[in-house]
Amino acid sequence: GTRVGQGAFREVAAYVLDHPISGRRKLFGDVKGFAGVPPTLMVKCLHKGFNHPGDLIAKIGSMQMFVKNNGSCEDIGPRAFPVKEVHKITVLDIRLANADRHAGNILISSEKEDEQSVLIPIDHGYCLPTS
Repeated sequence: GTRVGQGAFREVAAYVLDHPISGRRKLFGDVKGFAGVPPTLMVKCLHKGFNHPGDLIAKIGSMQMFVKNNGSCEDIGPRAFPVKEVHKITVLDIRLANADRHAGNILISSEKEDEQSVLIPIDHGYCLPTS
């Protein structure tokens, strides 16, 4: 249901569709979405190392903001995951029809105030299938 070369568009769509609880995402600002997908943008890059010799074509891809984390959920047992955090990613994956959610594409971090674990969903290249 997904086509090769369209993963970057899906990565950006996941960020855009991860609306904040307050409503629509604003163009500028640091309002976090409900599920916490890190800010993701489309980029165009031109570099001779990306092409066959003699060709120079701009490549399109996505770039996601680095999020400080303590590793992926593969590194930690599910007992450490707050139910609320699991539910927020589940809601996102249902909305996006994500076909590739696993422990390796969920980062785990902790909030500064109470050291509560926070799950951060990444890698949405296989969501929003065409069929």
